[in-house]
Amino acid sequence: MRSTGGHLTAFEIDHDRAEAAREDFEKAGVGKMVTVVEGDAHKQIARLQTPIDLVFIGADKSGYVDYLSTLALLVRPGGLILAHNVDMVPDYVKAVTTNRDLKTIFYTEGAGLAVTLKKRRLRAVKALWVAAIKRQDLRQRLYIHAKAGTTGRITIDV
Repeated sequence: MRSTGGHLTAFEIDHDRAEAAREDFEKAGVGKMVTVVEGDAHKQIARLQTPIDLVFIGADKSGYVDYLSTLALLVRPGGLILAHNVDMVPDYVKAVTTNRDLKTIFYTEGAGLAVTLKKRRLRAVKALWVAAIKRQDLRQRLYIHAKAGTTGRITIDV
């Protein structure tokens, strides 16, 4: 996170666990890059307004889809949503695997972990392309790397 300027937001309903998490992040030297939000996450996430880089969901299983629906709107394109114990939440698995704006991989060791990438939208890639074309200092070729399921390279002769 240091090299990318990322920020981790974690939600914890239990006060003692929230304090333990804060202490662990401080000991790891990343305390300033992490926000531990204490209280009922369903209520707390409604207050969030700023973009989020990384979300970890490990709370009440019945709330996973609600957390995803609310937080995915705030996760920046290229950001990650991690969800623990996904083998116990088939509705969540269906939600992250059927949403075209998300790409999910699953680690099946233990209770399972879903790592979901919020993909960049095509219009954002198009805007970058248009801005790059307008630049005065283009050389012979312009390479645009777009990730849409698989990484592709588009070569444009200018």
